[in-house]
Amino acid sequence: IFSFKWLVRAWLKSFVVMAWIGIIQLILWHGFKINFINQQPGRISGFCYEPSYYATYMIMGFVSFAYMLIKKNYSVFSYRELKHNFRMVALAMLLSTSRMGFIMMFLWYCVALWLDERDRGIFSFKKLLKFFRLMIFGVIMFFVLLVMQFVYNTDLLGGLGFEGHASHSRDDRFRGQMANINLFLKSPLIGYSLGGVDPANVQAMGRRSYNMEHGTTTNVWAEMLAASGIIGIIPLILYFMELLFSRGSPDKNKRQVIKALQWGLFFGMLILGMNQNILRPYFWWHIAILSACYKHNRKTFLESCKIKKL
Repeated sequence: IFSFKWLVRAWLKSFVVMAWIGIIQLILWHGFKINFINQQPGRISGFCYEPSYYATYMIMGFVSFAYMLIKKNYSVFSYRELKHNFRMVALAMLLSTSRMGFIMMFLWYCVALWLDERDRGIFSFKKLLKFFRLMIFGVIMFFVLLVMQFVYNTDLLGGLGFEGHASHSRDDRFRGQMANINLFLKSPLIGYSLGGVDPANVQAMGRRSYNMEHGTTTNVWAEMLAASGIIGIIPLILYFMELLFSRGSPDKNKRQVIKALQWGLFFGMLILGMNQNILRPYFWWHIAILSACYKHNRKTFLESCKIKKL
């Protein structure tokens, strides 16, 4: 009933829909002081808890669209539609002013310079020019938002730590990661289970009671290490390696689309290194859709082999 193209379009279009919702949230608040399902009305959060979670979701769409643009793959979206979708998602991520989102976008831009097949020179003038354009654009955007922050009191830079608005400080994140690593060192072979890491951290602090606000996890992969131990983490690593490095399809266009989703998953995994919870529905939806694409391509490949034999 549903084709490969339909599935990929439906999933990637969800990022565009969420970009529009985020931008509408911003316009409604700053233009009319209407709070549309937003925990932090001065910024964008979509239907997520906060802007950083929104950026964690959106980065997968941002990278997938960008990769398809670099490879000039228009098998799922036309050039015009692909470019429009990418710009909408990028704009929403910029307006979310999430530090984690900004870091991931910058890292992707560095990767994209070396993925671009039109210019293979590592230190070419063209790539350096693109890099400086990004830096100039970033500085201009920052100063525009800074002026709006202090002149119009917009709170657009709340996620960058101005006036103490940042939800997690660098020290808090570091302490949370070290707490999980210490738990792993206490029981390296068998972990504490995914739901047992935070209670174990609370117990290590000398507390008897536990509730959600006492959780110290700030790095999903450190949490997974403490939760699974060496025995559990090895199958998990092999599973993600299969997801990230499988060729996917003999068809060039489909292979590039799958590679776009793989890059999106990789950056989703990167940003979860600065997050508290791996049980994000959008993260596992991305994995499910990537797996469905693999299964579809494997089936069509086997069918083509049968036809050749006949």
